[in-house]
Amino acid sequence: VHKSQGRLSDALTKIESSIGLVEDVRSNVSSGDLRTTYFATQQEIYQLKTDLLMQLEQYEAAFENSEATRARTFAELIGEASVDIRTGVDPDLLFQEEALRQQISIIENRRIALRSGEHTPQEAEALDNESDRVLQQLERVLNQIRRSSPAYAETIQPQPLTLEQIQNNVLDDDTVLLQYALGEEQSYLWIVGNNQFKAYTLSGEAEINTVADRFRSAVATSRPTHLAYSTGQALMAQILPEIPDWARGKRLLVAADGNLNQIPFSALPLPQQNDYVPLLVEHEILSQPSMTSVAVMRQQLAGRAKAPPSIALLADPVYRADDVRVTGQTQPIETTRDIARNLRDLDLRAINRLPFTRNEAEAILDLAKDMPTTVAYDFDATHEWVTGTDLSDYSILHLATHGFINPVNPQLSGVVLTLVEPSGQNRQNGFLRLHDIFNLQLSAELVVLSACQTGLGENVSGEGIVGLSRGFMYAGAERVAVSLWNVDDEATAQLMADFYRGMLEEDMSPAAAMQAAQRASWEAGQVPNLWAAFTLQGEWQ
Repeated sequence: VHKSQGRLSDALTKIESSIGLVEDVRSNVSSGDLRTTYFATQQEIYQLKTDLLMQLEQYEAAFENSEATRARTFAELIGEASVDIRTGVDPDLLFQEEALRQQISIIENRRIALRSGEHTPQEAEALDNESDRVLQQLERVLNQIRRSSPAYAETIQPQPLTLEQIQNNVLDDDTVLLQYALGEEQSYLWIVGNNQFKAYTLSGEAEINTVADRFRSAVATSRPTHLAYSTGQALMAQILPEIPDWARGKRLLVAADGNLNQIPFSALPLPQQNDYVPLLVEHEILSQPSMTSVAVMRQQLAGRAKAPPSIALLADPVYRADDVRVTGQTQPIETTRDIARNLRDLDLRAINRLPFTRNEAEAILDLAKDMPTTVAYDFDATHEWVTGTDLSDYSILHLATHGFINPVNPQLSGVVLTLVEPSGQNRQNGFLRLHDIFNLQLSAELVVLSACQTGLGENVSGEGIVGLSRGFMYAGAERVAVSLWNVDDEATAQLMADFYRGMLEEDMSPAAAMQAAQRASWEAGQVPNLWAAFTLQGEWQ
């Protein structure tokens, strides 16, 4: 009411009191899922404060308020990651946790058996509901463990960074932040360098989403490049009115919001060009949940011993009993662009082999030369290989296979590993899901998910995309390469070979190597669909 009356200072006083109450409630919730859900319901309050501060021309305070709304639960999870929350906890709780994890494994085996044959939608739904119930029980037990853990009680809840802290302690001379906040009536962009700052007011979220969806549709399918150019120009006009001179050629960190989390900024056209020249030609580009989460990750990893240069690589799993590796018969190699449906609709009889993942793996191994490696192909590319191998000894973990998302329950998203035994008679659990990933122990400088849609997940207001990359970062990865849509098997194999060549032979950083690999594909005349899907998240230094 105060805002509608033009009493902006009074409105700001009231909204700050409201936010104080929200933060007080949130801080007393031990469940990360409940904190996320509760915080998502309160985003309108923070958005109103941002609107007020921008109207009052308090641009730096508006930016800091935006930072305070971003990926708070993720930053807290990263802060928890280096703590053994189970030390000193009631053994009965630990027994309950293990029993529930075994139940989940049994349900997964039943799901695989069901999806491998004829079944009704009702049978699939009943199993999905049972899985959801057990996952909820596991979350409740984990919350009890956190509440009773002496180690967890000593963890410090990270506070959102100020603009000054971000400029002085996170950014560097070569790095610029693009941070977005989408709102119903107006949206905002802040461009931040370590010594510069500029704020912009943009259109409302619905208008931006319409243009963003057109651009994503143009680049996520094999449409002509001129459509990426025209739709990209329209989107640039909406979300990046200019690139300041002081940001030209610098690395761009994109802290997106809403549907902007699902578009490849690398494929947006550079402004003031007569022809299509993608943004990646002049800029390394990484996506970030928030600057606070980057700072927390750096703090957690600062004292960790680095794994020696080494690669753990999984590729070309066996998905079906009629695979030539099971039958021994010669048959045409089938190729596929990927599983195009989420797990709840997945028919396991329809998963095709990805033959170029083996080419991709072999090209990487050739580039690795004398570097220590461990490799899992065929029947060795199993769930047990990922969860049972000591992956903490490897600086790079590369998984080249199918990916899937479950937008209803992100815990059930993951990647597909070998699903059948060599005899072909028995199915096995070949789904590495988000809850499995959280339990890995990694020391990886880089995790590459060379699969489809691995950068997607549940788009949660205030938290961003909740998906696989967060699980790997919690498990200890410094940075993760993920994809935004169904990627082409053969083109991805070539892109990954170029990516690793940049890192291993030319000593590029992962971000620079990804930029070079994607630029090479663009210069070779490939449409954006074949090279723009992959993006890096996490540390850039």
